[in-house]
Amino acid sequence: MQTQEFDKLMKGEPAKWAEMFTQKIPKNQELNDNPEFKLTLIPGESKEEQREKIKANEVPIPDYIRDEIHKFIKEEREKKTSERAIRRAVKRKWNIYVV
Repeated sequence: MQTQEFDKLMKGEPAKWAEMFTQKIPKNQELNDNPEFKLTLIPGESKEEQREKIKANEVPIPDYIRDEIHKFIKEEREKKTSERAIRRAVKRKWNIYVV
């Protein structure tokens, strides 16, 4: 998970890894008090504990997959494909977020 998205999630702002529904949350209301909004992270833990758990679950990308991704990105850049489209294609094809 990207640090920027994690920080957004911890502040209660919209983030990619939060399950959000259509109803807006009033600014003075806590996130966990609202049944229409739920965080995917475990409530009650500190940010440091949650970051440690996330880091512990991260696995390195195998070299053969990394090589395929780099080859794919190079080919797409030669075709003048936008960076956003390349990132989305890598996400769909390998389920890996490219930063």
